[in-house]
Amino acid sequence: MQIISPQQYTASPWKNGKGETIELAISDNSSLAEFSYRLSIATVSENGLFSNFNNLQRNLFLLSGNGIVLKHQHPVSKNNTEDRLVKLLSVAKFDGGLRTDGILVDGTITDFNVMHNPTKYHGDIYSIDRFINVEIKVCDICFIYAVDDIELVNLNDQTSSKITKHHLVKLSNVKSNQFQLKATSAIVVQLTLIL
Repeated sequence: MQIISPQQYTASPWKNGKGETIELAISDNSSLAEFSYRLSIATVSENGLFSNFNNLQRNLFLLSGNGIVLKHQHPVSKNNTEDRLVKLLSVAKFDGGLRTDGILVDGTITDFNVMHNPTKYHGDIYSIDRFINVEIKVCDICFIYAVDDIELVNLNDQTSSKITKHHLVKLSNVKSNQFQLKATSAIVVQLTLIL
């Protein structure tokens, strides 16, 4: 288990050059131009076009603010779809290659963004917004972002780790019945390699 503090996060420019992202984690030996997975937090203060991340699956969670509307244009079907994120920790799951415009509901928001290559990893990505005990499923890599303080219990030896809010936990090669998460507010990212 690795705990990554906010001091270890790095700032990087948006791919479209219109803002800055705080990068929490990225796949080994990767760059913004090419990666298998990436976790980041961004502040959005104006309406605009999202960066293109073709061949990647995006999962965008609302962390703070009054919300954002995402309008997606589908080039093949020509059908446009929309995601409205107005409840904290609500999520939009969409193809990173779509033309996506973000329209703020009322002022600046902060979002938590998970991107992964769906041909390399199966992703089980979700948020927790009430007190719950969750067993971490079998996965090759698991990240848990503590929106508020959380507790992680190792069920093998019953040891418990308390993780302060805004910290990121990284677990590798998680086996069945190994970890239980106790949380009221968190984002869980479970990635399994596709063989």
